[in-house]
Parts: sequence; structure tokens; C-alpha cells
Amino acid sequence: MYVPRLWEKYIENRLRRTGVMSQEQIHVFNVNGGEKYHQLTIPDFVFYSNDAPFMILDAKFKRGWLSAAKTGYLGDLLPDYDKCLRDMVSINGNSAGVIFPTND
Repeated sequence: MYVPRLWEKYIENRLRRTGVMSQEQIHVFNVNGGEKYHQLTIPDFVFYSNDAPFMILDAKFKRGWLSAAKTGYLGDLLPDYDKCLRDMVSINGNSAGVIFPTND
């Protein structure tokens, strides 16, 4: 199995009991139910409160996330960071995050 997918499945199994939705398709720019300007986004995990999404979490299995968390420098990780922010805005959420494995 592809290791990044295995990491996502591990997190999915850990969060399953909390009611977090995984790999949920979210319709963005869906104006009045029409197909015009239709776009889908699929965040790894979506957290809900009172049936409204409020946070997304993206599972990443890439080197560099620990140093990015410590220093604030994203470097090659900027596209992943941008996707988290786009997904957060798409659900009108107030937070987004990345979950990654580490030994630290």
C-alpha cells in the first residue's frame, strides 16, 4: 500500500469515533444548484459542530512538516498549505490544520 494513503487510513480509523467525515466532497461555487462555475474539493477530514463544518484537517506524509511547524518556513510545502486554506474558506470554516507523523 502507498504509505501516504496508509497514513490517511490510520488517522481516519482514529477519528472515526468522533464523527469526523473523511474524504467528503464539498461543492464550491455551486450557484443556485446550477452546473455553472461548479467545482469540487475533497479535504481529508472535515469537523462539524451543530451540523455545520467548522474545520478541515489534511493528512500529510511528507518530510519538512515538523521543521515548518517549528520555524514557520514552508518552502516546498506552500502548495499543501494553500490547499488547506482554500478548503477552509470553501466550507466557511474558522480553522485548518495539517496532521503528520513524527518521532519528535
